[in-house]
Formats: sequence, C-alpha cells, structure tokens
Amino acid sequence: MSAEEEETASTSLECTGTTFRQQMLALFPLVLGMLGMQAAAGVLGTGIPLQMALAAVSPETIGLVASGYAAGFATGCLISPALIARFGYRKALAFFVMLQAGATVGLALLPFEGWIALRAVMGFCGAGAVVITEGWVNAAAPARMRGRVFGAVNMLGRMAMMTGQAAAAFPWAAGVLAFAGPAFLYAVALVFMVPSVHGGPLPAKDAGKSRSLSFLDTPAIAAVGVIHVGAVGTTLISLAPAWGVLVGMSMGAAAMLTVSVQIGSFVLQGPLSWLSDRVDRRFVILSSAIITTFCALALLAMPAGLQKPLFLIYALIGGVTLPVYALSFATAFDHGGAAANFRLSSGLLFNWALGAVIGPTVATAAIARLGPQGLLHFLAVTSAATACLLALLIFRARRSNAPQK
Repeated sequence: MSAEEEETASTSLECTGTTFRQQMLALFPLVLGMLGMQAAAGVLGTGIPLQMALAAVSPETIGLVASGYAAGFATGCLISPALIARFGYRKALAFFVMLQAGATVGLALLPFEGWIALRAVMGFCGAGAVVITEGWVNAAAPARMRGRVFGAVNMLGRMAMMTGQAAAAFPWAAGVLAFAGPAFLYAVALVFMVPSVHGGPLPAKDAGKSRSLSFLDTPAIAAVGVIHVGAVGTTLISLAPAWGVLVGMSMGAAAMLTVSVQIGSFVLQGPLSWLSDRVDRRFVILSSAIITTFCALALLAMPAGLQKPLFLIYALIGGVTLPVYALSFATAFDHGGAAANFRLSSGLLFNWALGAVIGPTVATAAIARLGPQGLLHFLAVTSAATACLLALLIFRARRSNAPQK
C-alpha cells in the first residue's frame, strides 16, 4: 500500500463508528491482537524470572535479562520511527510481531545468558508495536471519546497481562511450554492486527521526522513520573517472583505477587484518574511516591513468614505506581506546551525505558549484597528520592507561576 493510500485510510478510519460501541467494534480485530500480545508478555514477564530463580541463576543475571528488555525497548523508541517511515505501518508491525515470536522460540533453545540478547530484541520489537498500535487507536478515536476508548483498551490490556501472569504460575507453564504458548499468542496477534492497520497515526512519509524526546525535552515532572514507573514497576513485575522464591514462597505464591501488583493497578487506575481530574495531577504523582515509600518500609518491618499482608502491600504499591504513567502523560500535556502527540508519547516511552533499565540492575545488585531485603531497600530509597525530587520540582513550578509583586 502506498503512502497516499495509507494516509487516506487513516483519515477514513477516524470517521468510522459514531458511538463508543461502534468505535470499539471497528477497532475489535486490532484490540484483540493487542490483547494477545499483552497476554504473551504477561506469561514471559513472570515465567522467565521464575524459571531462572528455580534454576538458581544469579540475581545479577536475572536483572540483566530484565534490563535487556528495557534497553531494547528504549532503542526501539529511537529507531522504530525510521523503520515505519521506510516500510509503512503494516509491514513494520508485521516485522515487529514476527521477530517477537521468533525470539520467544529462541528462549527455549539458548542458555540463560543468551536470554539477555533475546529479551533485548523483544523489547525493541515491543516498543515498535506499541508505537504503532497505541498510536493507531489514539488516532482512530474521535476526540470526544478518545479518553474512554483509550482507557478501555488499556484496561483490557491489563486484564490480558494479568491472565498471562497468572497462567505462568501453573505447573504446565514450565520448560518448552512456557515459550510455545506465548509464541502462539504472538502468531495469533499477527493474524488479527496486521490486516487492521491500513495507515497510521501519522502519514508514513512523516513518521521518520518524529524523534524520541530526551529527558530535558519532556516536561520534568512527567519525565520523573514515568522514570519512577519504569524503575519501580519493571522491578516489581520482573523480580517479585524471584524475590518470593528467595524468601521461601512456593512457585505459585511467588507468581501471584506479580498478579497482585497488576490487580492493584487495575483497581486504582480509575479512582486515581478521577482524582487527578479534580486536583493538581502533580500532587497525585507525588502522593504515589510517598505511599510507595511507606509500603516498602512496612515490608521491611514485617516479620518473616507472613504471606497474606505481602499480597495486599504489593497490590497497593502496584495500584499507586503503575497508573502514574497515564497521569504523567496527562501532566505532560497540561504543562508541556504544544508538543505533537507522537513525539511526546515517544519521549515518555523513552524515559520509561530509561528507568526500566536502571531499576532492575540496581535492585538485583542490592539483592546480591543485602539478600532479599535488598529489593525492599531499593523500593524505599528510590521512592523517597523520587518524592523529594517531585516536591522540589512542584515547588519551583508553582513559585515560577506565582504572580509577581
């Protein structure tokens, strides 16, 4: 399909569906494929650290595998616009999804050290797929219902990821089956998504002009927010199962720690979004970092052997941390000027990946030095430092906006 045809298809898509239901039905094949990718990511995100922990792989290697995905994701944010410009949205999306499926099969064939490179490839492809699919959904929905459509897609995606994470706790989700299932989901996603993408959020010939923003080009409070989500959220999702095994939990219980994080975010996403529309979003982001700090301190003070409170506290941490990405995105548009959707989204994704690279690496180093408690020290120190930095930025922003006498 030519660039002109893609642009025409993109324009016509925005007109399809005059109600919320019709809009969701028009996007159904694409969303179904996105859910397949999210479910596959959930299985792998939980299953990989579980298998490595059960095989007594060093915490440093587990952290490098987690950071490898984030590093690939950051690279994908930078390079995917050029690939989209060169090949168009449909071919680029097919390339990203097919390569993810191939890399998933490779996990069953290579030793643990080889997983670092494979997860980096999957992160690179994941970034490209997110830029195309989420940008497509955002562009296809009319402005009057864009929030509802995008919010519904995100909630469905979170449910799909939680389903994948829960599936990773079952005994059958070990060995070769742990990779055959996600590879099959990627193949199904390819079948549904690629025919649905005729054009994209930008004409293909203009996509290469968009570049991922650096930290300094993104509104500072929003950048700090997504970096915190990347550092804390990725660390929890990647390392919580391994941490559970290290403190003596069963494989199933350890996997449910990650599910608890996602359940908490699913439950609190709506209330936090509602609250952020009624008070200054920046204070909601600051409160999230403060609550996470106190939760980590509570875990440090908790006696060994108690499991039920662990799930509740992990759910609360996930509930106040993961939704901060959406709040940071909204804050960027509130205070970031007239930046283009595509560039701002790419910049926030890049900053998220920056935190996701640093977080698991530092956390696993803390675990190696301090034992399982090192993860909790990481959460407490990182969240406290984020809260202090956010408080300083908010104070400076409000002071600079105050009327001069």
